[in-house]
Amino acid sequence: MPEPKERAVIDLVTETDHEMAAMEPCAEMLRQLGLAYGRRYLSALHDPDGMRAYAENAWSEGTRIVIVGAHHGALAGMIEAFGHRLNVIYVPLGETALGAQTALLSGVQMPNGHPVNVMGINRGVNAALSAAKMLSIARPELLEALDQEHAERRARSAQALG
Repeated sequence: MPEPKERAVIDLVTETDHEMAAMEPCAEMLRQLGLAYGRRYLSALHDPDGMRAYAENAWSEGTRIVIVGAHHGALAGMIEAFGHRLNVIYVPLGETALGAQTALLSGVQMPNGHPVNVMGINRGVNAALSAAKMLSIARPELLEALDQEHAERRARSAQALG
């Protein structure tokens, strides 16, 4: 697995330890791709001032992509609203069918002018891959890691079909 070579430009954000644990597949994929990332706990409900300060300052501190794993899209929407330069990727988390649908709908129904990239429910791996693809526009060396991951995924699929 490649070692990250630079400062993290990606932050993985959740409100709770439980949500952070659910985002471990995302973190693992980021590590596999050799991408450094930070972990942050923020709450739009319990600490709106802290969340706002983070969002307003993240760009100037070097963050470019924020991956939010949450049971509701409010945190992702608020980070985008106060940190409009940031690329925000939202991973709706859900443990029940109704909770998962609510999480998903709260993400895809962001108001016009507040673009948030929404992944499927509990699909943190896709968030990591999307972040890497975004970064590969300016960092073509990431394409090698993406190509390798893709080849490995295809080989696993072929073997499973087998």
